[in-house]
Amino acid sequence: GGGVADYYARFDLLDWATSDPQAALDIKALNPDIKIVVTRDINKGMGPIEGFTFPEAWKTRSSNGQFCTIYGNQGFYADYTNFAPRLPEFGNQRYNEYVDDLMLQLVDLEVFDGIATDGLWENYWGGAPCNEDIDLDRNGVNDYQEHGRAWVAARIEEGAVQTVRNLRAAIGPDKLLIVNSGGPHNWGASETNGFIYEHFNGVYGFDWLKNRYDQWIAGSAQPSMPIVNADAMDGTPIQPEKNDFQLMRYGLAFSLITGAYFDFTDYSRAGEHYWVRYYDEYDLNLGYPTGPAQKTPSGAWVRFFDNGLAIINGTDRETVTVTVDEVRALPGYNPGSTGFYWRILGGQDLAVNGDQAANNGQPFDEAHPITLAFRRADPTVTEGIILAREPTTVVADIIIDNTDSGTSPGSRSPGDDMQSRMPGFRQARRCDDGAQYYTTRCAVYVDPATNPPDTTYLSPPFATAPGGSQAQAIYAPTIGVAGRYAVYEWHGTLSEGQAATKVAYTIEHAQGEETLYVDQSRNAGQWNLLGVYEFQAGTSGRVVIEAQDAQGTVIADAIKFVYQGEAQEQIFADVPPSHWAYAEIQLLYQRGFIAGCSTQPLLYCPDRILNRAESAVFIVRGHNGADIVPPPPDSQIFNDVALTHWAVEWITQLWNDGFTAGCQADPPEYCPDRQHTRAEGAVFFLRMRNGADFKPPPAQGIFADAPLDEWSTAWIEEAYRQGILDPCQSEPQLLACPQAPLDRAAAAVMMVRAKGLQP
Repeated sequence: GGGVADYYARFDLLDWATSDPQAALDIKALNPDIKIVVTRDINKGMGPIEGFTFPEAWKTRSSNGQFCTIYGNQGFYADYTNFAPRLPEFGNQRYNEYVDDLMLQLVDLEVFDGIATDGLWENYWGGAPCNEDIDLDRNGVNDYQEHGRAWVAARIEEGAVQTVRNLRAAIGPDKLLIVNSGGPHNWGASETNGFIYEHFNGVYGFDWLKNRYDQWIAGSAQPSMPIVNADAMDGTPIQPEKNDFQLMRYGLAFSLITGAYFDFTDYSRAGEHYWVRYYDEYDLNLGYPTGPAQKTPSGAWVRFFDNGLAIINGTDRETVTVTVDEVRALPGYNPGSTGFYWRILGGQDLAVNGDQAANNGQPFDEAHPITLAFRRADPTVTEGIILAREPTTVVADIIIDNTDSGTSPGSRSPGDDMQSRMPGFRQARRCDDGAQYYTTRCAVYVDPATNPPDTTYLSPPFATAPGGSQAQAIYAPTIGVAGRYAVYEWHGTLSEGQAATKVAYTIEHAQGEETLYVDQSRNAGQWNLLGVYEFQAGTSGRVVIEAQDAQGTVIADAIKFVYQGEAQEQIFADVPPSHWAYAEIQLLYQRGFIAGCSTQPLLYCPDRILNRAESAVFIVRGHNGADIVPPPPDSQIFNDVALTHWAVEWITQLWNDGFTAGCQADPPEYCPDRQHTRAEGAVFFLRMRNGADFKPPPAQGIFADAPLDEWSTAWIEEAYRQGILDPCQSEPQLLACPQAPLDRAAAAVMMVRAKGLQP
């Protein structure tokens, strides 16, 4: 819990402790297909749940009355066996009967997709004293001596099964129930949808483990959703751990071979699931499996999917070289148009490993067999790989946060080297120093008792610097695949002080550099586009945040680079990729909303002032859809728009849609050739977003050049509040320039914002 919705919405399944329905709805608004379950630890007594304190009568004890400890003495082991007493204050129920009441009290199943538990064991796996002395039947005698260890395990498993049966009965057959027992247990599968293999970092006995997954999936509640939680808990020679692509691919390929969900955590920084990383492979659309996994003569396992395949070294003992001939012989082999499967061209792997990258874009053919490496570790780590049916470039969004936790694999955070990358900036020290900042989970925890101090959970919300200072924050991605990238910035809000206006963001790209100014007092808590630029492979590109021209407190939070493809020719000859409105104009053309101002050559005329006739085309298409063809009118509406006028159909449709009454009522005129103003644009685009009947609230006096008694002021202010219209000046006064002409580039930007499109 605690990350932004934008982060969580990238995933398919979210198993978290947060029970706030609005937080879940915010995520589902971005990704309606995500499944979200709320988890509590049954082993540890379910806390925290408001209004519930776990009673001591439900804690497991030794024969001399000592409480059993778990998780390295971090808690006490709850008694979910049938020996736990029935307590009148809890409806005369045992703990294993009351668990479902607690979960239903906690979880709104109208919003959430189910429930989960962080811990539920089939035997006691805790420490002293109960690893040697436990008294489940509460008769004052050590059960290991009285009944034997097998009896103890049977009674605990019996209680675990009863617990999941009660939970399933409470939530019904259509909700998810996921149990973290630590591995692929063989009890209660028919009641549960999934288990969690926690701290997967290699295996002994690959075939045995795969068979356990196969058995679970065959016997579990449907849909079957086992989870592989891979991490570098036992260390890795790769530093930083997030760049251990071999270990990540091994766990991912295992998940694909068996049919599990997958996440990867760099344990030394993220600890016990504080955040997980996001990799290029996650954005590859493999489709669905076309059959079960098959074993090759070399000992590798292969599974075919609609759009590719997964291969893994399943030998546990040696490096395996897989040839195309042995895979071609398997039922289901179905490459794409080239006749071969292909290694993806992956940005992260190339950025870190260069020529040694596994995701190098090569074909899987006779000349390019696949070697799945062996790495001697404890347990054994081999390797897997994902191939696509067609040549495919996959570059997951590159996010550079002010701290490593939010920074993508393959790149470094400027917060890793404050002295050279963030001179003059200071990391915030409390999560409540602001809000709406980008984070995968804010935490500022340092354990002074360790040497060196343990900074496992050091994830400050943002860094700040005083406006007018020489402070700089340098956000430099490591680009693996050269091409065009849309660049976004994210900033939050401050709990104290005023966020700065006129903060300089300099984008250094392959064609040079460009400086834009961001008003950080607006548009917080979202990705704000800075433009689309070409970047070369490597670390030459960067975004530099500078405080020198700003007034207020400058925030250095997060920058995102979104791959747009290889460098390509411009659609419009007069709108190069470096143009400030390139992304919006490109998007509107691709969606069919605009055609340009000239066809030979194809031009957009971004600096030409939009006239009212042209604006009718903009608004009608924006309101009705890009493919609308307005019918010829039967009669003339406006005296100055004859039935032979080139835009008569569009202007009439605009009038029919209720968007305009013209520029004059008596006689009725539209003024088709008159230049469009920013105020008129505010009216049209607000109505496009909110409906033809929309009326703005009364003006408040936001802009120095927009008097309260002017008709357009309320519209201008509301367009500003809704993020459709930017001010024309921020300092020393906030100005709207309502009567200034609206050029075609600015109109494109306003239209994209009004329609909520994402360039």
